[in-house]
Amino acid sequence: MAIIKNGKMKLADGTEIEFHVPSKGGYVRLWTKNGPGPQVCEKLYFRGPTLQAAPENLDDVLREEWEKRVAEWGEEIAEEQLREDVYFYRARI
Repeated sequence: MAIIKNGKMKLADGTEIEFHVPSKGGYVRLWTKNGPGPQVCEKLYFRGPTLQAAPENLDDVLREEWEKRVAEWGEEIAEEQLREDVYFYRARI
């Protein structure tokens, strides 16, 4: 089960994913070693309608979208897909 806290998501296998949103709110982005990366979209995909949040509700937005993804694919497949997506985008930056 994924744990979401303080803009960070920890998957069952220990993979940690960090998200970022500007201090005044705006688009949710994947955090990379070089700073803010690609925008994150609905169901935590990297395509489609872009998520927006404020720092104070980022965790709630991430949980809601994660729950949608899990409902669609089941937790194991959803985690595998997200891990692969994040790896792909981190490698490109």
